[in-house]
Amino acid sequence: MKAFLSHSSEDKQYVTVVANRLGRSNVELDSKSFFPGFDFRDLIKKSLSKTNIFVFFASKRSLESTWVKFEISEAEWQIIHKQIGGAITVIIDDEVKVNELPNWMKHCLVVKIVNSRSAAHIIQNYIVETDPQMAPIFVGRENDMANFSKELIKDIEKDPPRVLIVAGLEGIGRRTFGRHAIRNYLSMNIGPIVPMEDTDSIDVLYKQLLDETTELHSREELAEYLKTFREYSSEEKGHEIARLLTIINNSNIMPVILNTGSAATFLDDNTSWFKEEWQTILEGLKVHGDCYVMIIQSRLAYLTAAPEKTKIPEFAQYRLGPLRDEAIEMLLKEGVRRMEIPISTAQIKELAPYISGYPPAAKYVLSFIKNYGVDVLLADKALLTSFLAHRFENFISKLVLSKKEIEILRILASQITIPFEAIRALMECQPSEAAQIIRHLSLSHKGLLKTQMGDIALSSGVGMTSVWEI
Repeated sequence: MKAFLSHSSEDKQYVTVVANRLGRSNVELDSKSFFPGFDFRDLIKKSLSKTNIFVFFASKRSLESTWVKFEISEAEWQIIHKQIGGAITVIIDDEVKVNELPNWMKHCLVVKIVNSRSAAHIIQNYIVETDPQMAPIFVGRENDMANFSKELIKDIEKDPPRVLIVAGLEGIGRRTFGRHAIRNYLSMNIGPIVPMEDTDSIDVLYKQLLDETTELHSREELAEYLKTFREYSSEEKGHEIARLLTIINNSNIMPVILNTGSAATFLDDNTSWFKEEWQTILEGLKVHGDCYVMIIQSRLAYLTAAPEKTKIPEFAQYRLGPLRDEAIEMLLKEGVRRMEIPISTAQIKELAPYISGYPPAAKYVLSFIKNYGVDVLLADKALLTSFLAHRFENFISKLVLSKKEIEILRILASQITIPFEAIRALMECQPSEAAQIIRHLSLSHKGLLKTQMGDIALSSGVGMTSVWEI
């Protein structure tokens, strides 16, 4: 999918930022496509014919531009003849009103966004939604969506949740699930996804949010911002980050903080509640009452562990588990349809149980069949087992677990139910010590998944209390 960016040359600085964010290979704009000495009308028509989406950056200057008027007229003709899939108008000038737009554009998507980076997110979301081939396959989450909606839509007497946590294994579909949830129930777009490594502090988060919300013109200017931020108190840092998150919200966009580590390092290992520096951000968000933020991590926060006097916004959190075999079959069917892969329904049913409800394994299946054919995979299903083993071994290797915790997990992985006394006896430890270890595992790494290769891995599956008897 490519977007044609129609704008006045006087708005080039704004549009260039958008183009860079979308990727230059995904856009057509005059500074790249048009050359002196050529008839611009022919070049405009040719450029439009290469694109799928027409994006008009509306300002007083662009509305008065002769060439922009021609681009708008040509885009209308191509949309009528279904040569372009759709159009979006981004109003970047406070003086421009919707009624000043050409009549046909008033019936298309119109948004007012002063921040160029936020505009890039809106356009990117629009492109994904316009092209079904680009949208991630989303099936089998109907029950999850219904359950999460109960968390999002609280009783009218209560404040709406402002902090949304989606937990689960990497690759389980947390971002796609979050995108659908906030669009369906909060009518918001998913915004910048800010990745945070295990070792990152909130200084790293501040730098990334600053890049999303502030026009910086030099490295020296950035260095000055960072120097000032580092001199703040913990409380001031939290409030400043909350302020930047609120700026992103002003464009009806929900920012996402993605913990790319496996241990949910925003949380304390002992209490499973947010560490002190992240606590200050929550307190800042409470002050900015209209701000929403989504946090994606491997485990849920233990809300009852929050300090009693702490003022935090309302939470809504949900753990995504593996997909059912029926949902995996639907995912595979949609995938083979899009990729035009020759495979029968019976072959899909045969493969589904080996995927263990894990969407990345389904993507691996589709890719493998595309390259080598389904017969090769059906003849050696150990390839799927090896794929899952590799993914889960990488995950569990990152967990910070004691030797006894690992031993208990191995015991639980080999049993359907096991009494507490049996665990204690096998570990040769006192009841209090065994209970403390199990409690820590239950709070910090809730959910177990027994993989087909005999190893164990943590996932967003069944709750701990259903795995053994105490």
